[in-house]
Amino acid sequence: AMVTSDVLGIDQRKYDFYYIIDIPSPIIGGPSAGGALTVATIAAVNNWTLKPGIVMTGMINPDESIGPVGGIPFKLEAVAASNATLFLIPEGQSKFTIEKNTAKTQQPFIFYNTVDETVDLVKRGKELNITVRETGTIYDAVFAFTGHEIKKPVYEGDVLTTRYINLL
Repeated sequence: AMVTSDVLGIDQRKYDFYYIIDIPSPIIGGPSAGGALTVATIAAVNNWTLKPGIVMTGMINPDESIGPVGGIPFKLEAVAASNATLFLIPEGQSKFTIEKNTAKTQQPFIFYNTVDETVDLVKRGKELNITVRETGTIYDAVFAFTGHEIKKPVYEGDVLTTRYINLL
């Protein structure tokens, strides 16, 4: 709600923001839905429709950037099962290193080995008929979801006003 207010230049105190999140899984937590919730809030305030088939993961930062999250290769598999066509991920996270465990049997022993494997999520997405695209800001994400472009406000003059300094 705070980032939405900043992006749209609205007074947060004039709105009531309520979120009801109904997820049947007890193991979901963390900041992964922050970007998506911000997009949904911006769309709701503007009465914009969200395009179907788009899924996103990424935390929202106060500077309006989309921050990194974990488990993206596994989320991609879930996205493929949901019949989505576009998966937005945080900038810089299209390549992921996962640990792959192997076992080799030489009687009477079993030898376990762990190897790091780099997964290219864009390539893996193509294999699953999903377009995987990095997004760096909430502005990019809103455009992908709604087709609406939000112009970032340009501030002229001094940012540190006398009023601001007095408040500090």
